[in-house]
Amino acid sequence: MAFETITTQEQLDAIIQERVGRAKDSVRKEFEGWISPEDQEKKTLGLNQQISDLNGQVKDLNEKVENHAQEIAERDTRIKAYETSSVKMRVAREKGLPYEAVEFITGEDEESIGKSADALKGLFKGSRAEPPTPNPEGSGRKEHDDNESYRKALKKLRGGNE
Repeated sequence: MAFETITTQEQLDAIIQERVGRAKDSVRKEFEGWISPEDQEKKTLGLNQQISDLNGQVKDLNEKVENHAQEIAERDTRIKAYETSSVKMRVAREKGLPYEAVEFITGEDEESIGKSADALKGLFKGSRAEPPTPNPEGSGRKEHDDNESYRKALKKLRGGNE
């Protein structure tokens, strides 16, 4: 290629435009796949919003988990109390203690409850009355027995047979 002298401003502008175009193309190729700072700022704002939304959801879920854990702990406590009460009732019945004595039995496991029931049984020796025998003619309910006795008395007054 031979050197041509530049004699007009138009020739110079054309050569400069060509070189500026090549430089732009090389820069564009170099930064191809990159995003503009404005697009990056928009994307960052969107991601920050998503992060804050997700953090709020995580906080809500953590509170729910904490509440559920408290509910489970409360239910476990109640279940343990019911189980302990059931064991106390069963042991009291097996040891021959009255129903009212169950509240005085202490312990958390069956062994300690049994020991407590034995100690309590020692206090009741000789004071336990036999449970009343059921009336074969009555229902065992006081109301019914009272009504039945009134009926019998009324029959006698009328002169009927019993």
